[in-house]
Amino acid sequence: VFPSTTDPDANAGAAWLQVHPDGRVAMLCPVHELGQGSSLALAQIAAEELGVDVADIDIKLPTTAEIPAMRFTTGSQSIAVHALPMARAAAALREELRRRAASQLGVDSASLADGVAGFTLADGRTVPYRELVRGSSVVLDVAALSDAPLYTFDPKRQRRQVGQPAMP
Repeated sequence: VFPSTTDPDANAGAAWLQVHPDGRVAMLCPVHELGQGSSLALAQIAAEELGVDVADIDIKLPTTAEIPAMRFTTGSQSIAVHALPMARAAAALREELRRRAASQLGVDSASLADGVAGFTLADGRTVPYRELVRGSSVVLDVAALSDAPLYTFDPKRQRRQVGQPAMP
């Protein structure tokens, strides 16, 4: 199977991310690169949206058996084409985990502030992502992808991962 030259649609990122029970995030990189750093940049976008350190994202260059044909790197298009779907998927995953945490705690989801790799409540309690994925899968509804606020592209928000030095 040859790589694709077709751009992914805005919902394609729903299949690219997974939170494991140990709290680490698996990212199936949607591009094959030749050392440009696209996979690291996309991991930084996912980390920004999820509130995790980029070092906690395991980047995997999948085969076409794992995800549909990936777009190959041409004309420096990888970030331009994949940044928005990655951000939307990570933001939707964050908000689905927030809904899950609110349901488990019996609180309104608005009372859960973003924390490091999870959420915090006003009383100081924390709810890490790893506790929210134990024993059950998180399946994203692609219809909900556009509803989640995107931190990566918010000019008023201080970025912790995007635009910072990082090592692959």
